[in-house]
Amino acid sequence: MTIYLVGNAPADFDSPDSSNTIHFFASSVSTTTGSSTNDGVGMAVRGTPNGFAIDFSQDSSEFWLTYFVKADWSQANNTPLTFKGSDGTDILRFRQTASSSSQIDLWDGSAWINVVSTFTFNPATDPSRFDLKFKMHDTAGVIEVYKDNVLVGSYSGDTLRTSSTTVSRVALNNYYTSQSAYVFQAIYSQILAMDTSTRGVIVKQLEPSAAGNYSGQDSGVYTDIDEVIPTYPAVDQDKLVFSVADAKASFPTGSLPSSYDTGWQVISLVVSPRVARGIGSSVSTVAPMVRTATGVDAFASPQTAPETTFNNRFAEFTVNPDTGSAWTVPQANSAQIGVKVAT
Repeated sequence: MTIYLVGNAPADFDSPDSSNTIHFFASSVSTTTGSSTNDGVGMAVRGTPNGFAIDFSQDSSEFWLTYFVKADWSQANNTPLTFKGSDGTDILRFRQTASSSSQIDLWDGSAWINVVSTFTFNPATDPSRFDLKFKMHDTAGVIEVYKDNVLVGSYSGDTLRTSSTTVSRVALNNYYTSQSAYVFQAIYSQILAMDTSTRGVIVKQLEPSAAGNYSGQDSGVYTDIDEVIPTYPAVDQDKLVFSVADAKASFPTGSLPSSYDTGWQVISLVVSPRVARGIGSSVSTVAPMVRTATGVDAFASPQTAPETTFNNRFAEFTVNPDTGSAWTVPQANSAQIGVKVAT
């Protein structure tokens, strides 16, 4: 379970709710290109120049994106991030111009133009959190780049297309060289897009820690699924197995440190199981679920499980089904997480 919290927020932070959130993104890949693997916490991008993309739940002309990144290699002319419109055309790009410097460019319809000048960043030696703000507008466009909560680059002006220019997808790519014999890796984690500031938001991940109230699986126990990061490259195949429709299993998780009990608001709980189904299996969908301390269950909409190959599915729970209000930290700590399977 991934928990998004906000606390000690900067002055420009507007408390988000389920009505104004673009997209919470924990560990599911909406589009995969090439040799990418999902380890449940970060996205490991291996090879050259493979990567993956995530889709916003709604097109937006103004949004924030935050993520952590660490790369094993860096050099000039890498483009780790590309922002695209609904038609697939490029709009913005985050480009590495030298081994330790980057910039942001805008596609004006015929050529790339630099809009945020060079700022220092070497992902091989300086893994960092980025918070990026974008506002597309013909007279009041804005870009802000925060590295580890420090403003390192910005732009304001009248050349960021128009307010009708919207972004619907961000592609996250590898840091690589043109030497195809080499294999490089970039790790992205805690990726989150919102239509309010991300700078006060932190992400915490909790894993199953005990047997739960439900145990509908044919085989497997919580210790089979309690890993933050499966071992690479030999990812273990321990799992829960279900063969009966409507079977469900839920498990308690570890707790957030007590320092989060006060002064922090829980924005959302995200449940993200790795799932697969056997060829011809009659059990073909999975619904992530949460179970409150009082025994109230909430199920996400069923999602099709991929056949034979494991991949992540995820669901966001923005309110406690007991109360209809935002989760408190103690409520989130006492919740169980799991899945329900169906035909």
